[in-house]
Amino acid sequence: MRELKICADAQEAEALCDYLETLSIESTTRKGKEGYSVWVRNDGDLPQAQKSLGTFEPNRENEYAKKAKKKRQERRTARQPVATPAFNLRGRAATTSFTPVVMIVMAAAIICFLLNGFGDRFPPELSITPPVNARALSLQIDWSQPWRLITPIFIHSGFLHIAFNLYWLYLLGGPIESRSGTLRFVLMVVIIAGFSNLAQFLMSGPLFGGLSGVVYGLFGYRWMYSRYCPQANLTLNKDTTTWMLAWLLISATGLVGNVANSAHSFGLISGILLGVPAFIDYTRKYSWKRSFTPGSWEDLNIQGRARFQRLYLEPYMPLWFIALSLLVAYFGR
Repeated sequence: MRELKICADAQEAEALCDYLETLSIESTTRKGKEGYSVWVRNDGDLPQAQKSLGTFEPNRENEYAKKAKKKRQERRTARQPVATPAFNLRGRAATTSFTPVVMIVMAAAIICFLLNGFGDRFPPELSITPPVNARALSLQIDWSQPWRLITPIFIHSGFLHIAFNLYWLYLLGGPIESRSGTLRFVLMVVIIAGFSNLAQFLMSGPLFGGLSGVVYGLFGYRWMYSRYCPQANLTLNKDTTTWMLAWLLISATGLVGNVANSAHSFGLISGILLGVPAFIDYTRKYSWKRSFTPGSWEDLNIQGRARFQRLYLEPYMPLWFIALSLLVAYFGR
C-alpha cells in the first residue's frame, strides 16, 4: 500500500477515494499529523492513481460517491464464495453432515466397541499386525493383509474415546464428503488412516486404535481449504482450530493418559498434504509479501508482533503446522 496524496480534510480524502474506486483502484484514508492521506492498496495501481489526480474534481463528490458505492458492491459480490454442491453416487446434491461413509464408519466403530465389551478387550482381528498366538501380536506388518492398515480406526478403549472421535468425525467429515463426493472421501479416509496408523505402529508398536488420526487428517484438510479455498465452503471457525491444536499439545504431555500421538500428528500432516492443491492454486492467484516495500504504509505502520506475523507466520502456516506435528510425534512417543 503506497501513499498517494495528503488532503486538507476528511471530505476531500473520501471524495478522492470514491473517485479512485470508479477507476477500479482500491484505496483507503488515514488520518495523520499533516492531514488526511489517501493510500493506494495495490502498489501496481499507483502510477494510474497518480495520473488520475489531474482529472479529479472535489466538487463532484456526490457523483463519485454514488458510482463508488455501486463499484464496491460489485466487488464484494464477486469476492463472496459461491457454494457449489458436490454430488454423491446417486447424483443428488449432498448437503447434510450425516453422509453415507460417515454413517458407515460411525456404525462400524460402535458395533466393534459393543462386541469388544465396551472397549475392555483389544480385538487382534482389527489390529495393524496379525496375532501370532492367543496372547501376542506380530511385530511385523503382513503386507498380504493390507486392510489391517485401516482397521485399527474401529478400535476404541472407552466411552469418552469413541464419543470424542465420532463427534469430530461427524463435525469435520460430513461437510467434506457432502462437497467432495463419496468416492473421493473414501479415498481420503483410506489414505489418512493408512498413513497415520503406519506412523503410530513404527513409533510404538501394534497396540493402538481409534479414529483420531483420521479426525486430525480431516481437520488438516478442512483447515487448508478454509484458508486457501473459501469458495469450497469448508470453513472452520477459530474455536475449532484452537481446540484441535490445544488437544494435540495436551495429549503429547501424557497428562491425559496413553494417547496415539503419532497417529494424531501424521494424520494432521496427511490432511495438510491432501490440501496442497488449494494452497498451490491460492499462491498462483495471490502473491504474499515476504518483505514490505520501503516507504509503504505497511512498512511504516506494521511493527512488532504484527510485522513478524505478516512476514514469517502467515506465508508459511502449513509448514508451521507440519513442524508442530513432527515435534508432537517425537516428544509424545
